[in-house]
Amino acid sequence: MSGSPLVSIIIVNYRSAQQLHRCLNSIREKCAIEKYEIIIVDNEGNEILADQLRVRKSITYLVAGQNLGYGGGNNLGADHAAGKYSRDNVAHSTLL
Repeated sequence: MSGSPLVSIIIVNYRSAQQLHRCLNSIREKCAIEKYEIIIVDNEGNEILADQLRVRKSITYLVAGQNLGYGGGNNLGADHAAGKYSRDNVAHSTLL
């Protein structure tokens, strides 16, 4: 993937590593758009999860430092988004 992403996908995570990995695999398998970035905001911070995500391409992993909640986590993710469009973790049929 070269150039700026078209879509920024923001995922807020809190103590749900297993579900997060399933979500990421689903995005990779089903997303019809090639130019996207994934921004994960972790409201807890997990070193094991961080190490696992560092090897995945097109993922920005942010540790909030405190539990910002869903809205605060999305705002933090949006601050780091480079895509023309932004989606939170709700799938939209035109993206899939």
